[in-house]
Amino acid sequence: MPRLALYKWPLQVPSPEDFSIAGLESPLQAFHVPGVSRDLRDLNDGTSTIWGRRDLQSTSGYSGTNAGDNYAQALDRWRSVGHSIHGSDEYLTSLPRAQRNSYKILDEWWNNDAYDSSLTVEIREWIQRAAGLRIGLNIQPRLSFSRYNLVLFTLWHAEFGSPTLQSTSVLYSHRQMAASEAACRRLASRSAAVSSKLKQECREFDEPRANPFGSPLDAKNNPMASLPANIEPCHWIIPDEESSRLPYYLWDRIDRVTVVTEHLDSPAYTAISHTWGRWQIQPYTSQRVSGVPWSIPKNTLFDVVSLPYLMTQIPSLTRYIWLDLLCIPQSMSDPIFGPRARIEIANQAAIFRSASFAIAWLNVVPQWSGLLNAVEWLAAVYVGCNKADSFDLEEPFMEMLTLEANKITYLLSYPSSDSFNDARPSGWFTSLWTLQEVCLRPDMLLCDKDWRLLSLSSGFNIPIDHIVALWTSTYEAIARHHAR
Repeated sequence: MPRLALYKWPLQVPSPEDFSIAGLESPLQAFHVPGVSRDLRDLNDGTSTIWGRRDLQSTSGYSGTNAGDNYAQALDRWRSVGHSIHGSDEYLTSLPRAQRNSYKILDEWWNNDAYDSSLTVEIREWIQRAAGLRIGLNIQPRLSFSRYNLVLFTLWHAEFGSPTLQSTSVLYSHRQMAASEAACRRLASRSAAVSSKLKQECREFDEPRANPFGSPLDAKNNPMASLPANIEPCHWIIPDEESSRLPYYLWDRIDRVTVVTEHLDSPAYTAISHTWGRWQIQPYTSQRVSGVPWSIPKNTLFDVVSLPYLMTQIPSLTRYIWLDLLCIPQSMSDPIFGPRARIEIANQAAIFRSASFAIAWLNVVPQWSGLLNAVEWLAAVYVGCNKADSFDLEEPFMEMLTLEANKITYLLSYPSSDSFNDARPSGWFTSLWTLQEVCLRPDMLLCDKDWRLLSLSSGFNIPIDHIVALWTSTYEAIARHHAR
């Protein structure tokens, strides 16, 4: 196993022209960014780049139509927006989703308490002292040690002060990169392998905190909308009255019956993504299920009669569940339910986007130990790639992690032999329906056949988008190393 120090991300390279700033009292060197204009008005397109609102002006008089050219004004803008967000639900909901997510990711970074928090504190103090000295935004700290801190500082500078951006597409790119990087660091910081290794090396490191949104999932504290790895899923879908419409039916887990939502007051619900159509029993056979007003097709993956019981096993505290077999009439030719079935099928996007939680039920996966081992290995490699100091992940530590990570994950099936070349993705990963659903909700959580969540030992439930972000970041780092 080669030293992971070789996989270091290429960060900012120190320059002979870097300099210290008298009075700043910071270990961080600074550099001058050439070609920086003093005017940010080109950024204000009326949608995603304006933070203030004319009816919610900050105490400094910021009206959302301009920004300053030094760190004092940028920091004032950041604090004013934070005050407005924490003090007004109306203000938070008035922001576009990408902007809400951007702020929450930056807020998490600003208050970082994970393994790389010392550099975050240095950056925060640098900004505050630069604000006191009225240093211009064309001066930036040289960040050569942590990709997470570099990417998040870059986003903060772009959102609250950088006059270098010329289009919202560039800002969107910064936001997406930061969302992905923050997800990687969030997952890695809660990894048992990373935290145990840091403790062995006597690092200052807070224990991974218990899952902040609880297990089972609690609709009153839904962090998925707050801490995403994707800044704005399906951003091409323009929200309107239709796109936020509730499903017509939901399953009531307490009364064990399908109910009409027009009689409910804004019900929180969990949407379930699964696949079963290719496993229908042939010839077609359906079964009446207690509490469901239509017959349900039988399949070979699970007994449809057991669905009311299975719904009680879902690890969510929402009373209501959306599952297609229980909430979409299954006969298009039925004169009563057929028209409603067509409407609900067309309403899939709104159903998943409006759900408090989304869960992928991988009903062929018996347990998660193999995938968890792989996540732990990826987390260790990620930290090794993003630590400038000697985060030693050589043998025997990495040998042990690698051995465990090579165990079966059950995400693949082997139709003809045990050869890896014959492996095929399990059914959930090859369905167009589930592809649509995970695109709508990349924050989807994973459950095995017995409804156990994919979760770290710290209690952190792992969304799909975090796994994708961590794998992508680690793969790119290793690929760059091998390309040298």
